[in-house]
Amino acid sequence: VFDGIYKNSRIWCNSYHIGKRPYGYTQISYDITDFVQFGAIDNEITVRVCHTDLADSRWFTGSGIYRKAYLVVEEQVHAVWNGVAFNVSRADEQSAAVCADAEIVNELDERVIGTLTASLKLCGSDEESVVFARVPAAMEAHEKKTFYLNGMIGKPKLWSCESPSLYELCISFEKEDENVIVLDKERVGIRTFSFDADQGFFLNGKPTKFKGVCNHHDLGPLGGAVNDAAIRRQIRILKDMGCNAIRTSHNMPTPELVALCDEMGFMMMIEPFDEWDIAKCDNGYHRYFNEWAERDMINMLHNYRNNPCVVMWSI
Repeated sequence: VFDGIYKNSRIWCNSYHIGKRPYGYTQISYDITDFVQFGAIDNEITVRVCHTDLADSRWFTGSGIYRKAYLVVEEQVHAVWNGVAFNVSRADEQSAAVCADAEIVNELDERVIGTLTASLKLCGSDEESVVFARVPAAMEAHEKKTFYLNGMIGKPKLWSCESPSLYELCISFEKEDENVIVLDKERVGIRTFSFDADQGFFLNGKPTKFKGVCNHHDLGPLGGAVNDAAIRRQIRILKDMGCNAIRTSHNMPTPELVALCDEMGFMMMIEPFDEWDIAKCDNGYHRYFNEWAERDMINMLHNYRNNPCVVMWSI
């Protein structure tokens, strides 16, 4: 998984070409199972960047692998990458109706039968995990299937700008032989929001004003590479100013920024790109829009749909 490569990246695994991506702000993931050598043999991932066409942005972009890259090792029964969607349909201080739509794949050569369980645990708390759904699950060999896990949580800690409470969502699969596999773990929040043409925006049923900024991805003199401490400092200064919202100008943000907005109580409007099919720069995203825009948009939505800080998408 690469959180960002600027730009026109092409990837090889052990000399096998496995993919390309023109856009420099999209998180990209490749399944390299069929190309990996197992055992005491080195594997080589090769990344080629073509950033010779300058005049491609209205701000400083950086270049190369400027966000994190990492290897994900999965069980043969696992959740599809970014394949879990967590939703809150109703919530107050007494209870919350929650659901997790989980896209699961069975890579085994045999049928599997068991039970899918979804639970929530308040982050930073000694409280036990609360199971909100448990459903029977059967999957044929090499089958991909979506399961719907719906339930209720009592007395939830609601996420808000003033009190950004977070939960750990865990989706697990218990096979008939009682072997438990954790399919997915991620941070989520319990909150509701709505828009009203006359009265404005409501967060958890309370009228809320956006006091926000448009935030470009670079870190000033530190450049374009991701730096956790610098992003945290930037958000803290904005918080001290009275800011409670960020619009990502004008690209899919780094996961570290979104995670910090979850933690520090910032609402976010996330947008994917600066151009459609009409140029703002000679070599901008308009060159790739017709072929890649839909894939990049879906990537963005699946990536950040579970972050409680995200309350708007921008196009």
